[in-house]
Amino acid sequence: MKVALVFGGQGAQFTGMGQKVYDHSQKAWNVFELATSIVGYDVATMCFEAPQEELNKTAYCQICTLTVELALYEIFKDQGIWPDAVAGFSLGEYAALVASNVISVDDAFRLVSARAQAMEDSVKDGIGKMAAVINLSVEQVETICNVIENNKAMIANYNSYKQLVVSMATDIYDEFVVKIKSLGGQIISLKVNRPFHHSMMRPAADDFNATLQKYKFSMPNYPLYINVTGEKFNEYDSFYEKLYEQIYTPVQWIRTIENMLLDGIDTFYEISPKSTLSSFINNISHDTATIIDVQNKIISHF
Repeated sequence: MKVALVFGGQGAQFTGMGQKVYDHSQKAWNVFELATSIVGYDVATMCFEAPQEELNKTAYCQICTLTVELALYEIFKDQGIWPDAVAGFSLGEYAALVASNVISVDDAFRLVSARAQAMEDSVKDGIGKMAAVINLSVEQVETICNVIENNKAMIANYNSYKQLVVSMATDIYDEFVVKIKSLGGQIISLKVNRPFHHSMMRPAADDFNATLQKYKFSMPNYPLYINVTGEKFNEYDSFYEKLYEQIYTPVQWIRTIENMLLDGIDTFYEISPKSTLSSFINNISHDTATIIDVQNKIISHF
């Protein structure tokens, strides 16, 4: 058996997330307190009590999601399961950096706080939309994006063979929906107000870069698969470059899981406030992989 840890991204958040581990684990409690001391607001209260609409705001959901994932990870480590590989989906890549000892927990909170703030401040609210496209091939969706003028539509998340997420300018959303439905695809609008992983996010990347350059990154202790390529990080790569590009380029999750499978990974532990990656991994692996929801596994022991 070869094991990978995979960490979920923005969109896994919900009011009440993390409260059971916070209430039952001193290690989890410590993570929440550390996050609060760094970001300047009560992260536990935000996770447990904030209305969903408030929690969905980029400035809050990224820190709150990261906090829950790192709290779960602290408890998970006690099981003595050492990964053969790690990866994180978008925001989850920062939890993966912690798990592979590339950065400290403290620095992860500082970086994600700056990342979220750059997204809030540098990209106008409402400039874009995101939508999940179901039951069309990668090639079909890429073709639709390519025929829409001025790169206004781009695949943001290569989630699985069955589902892709597209970021686009607000003014072409209706045109995009018509094109998708004309090919028999289904489309689900996502409740976000910015076109994440689209070139329109480049100003946020530029803003974040000033903070990014202040930090030091170590080489990972475990093979770490990177969002922007789907490949293992190697000694010739630069975390400064990859984390900068990650903000405005697609999450190559299909390629990530394909490469993990080729490298012999057959068991995935998903660490996320709620399971969002398991269906993607099942689809990419053709249901051959074993996937364990760490949150449910931990809570069942309380």
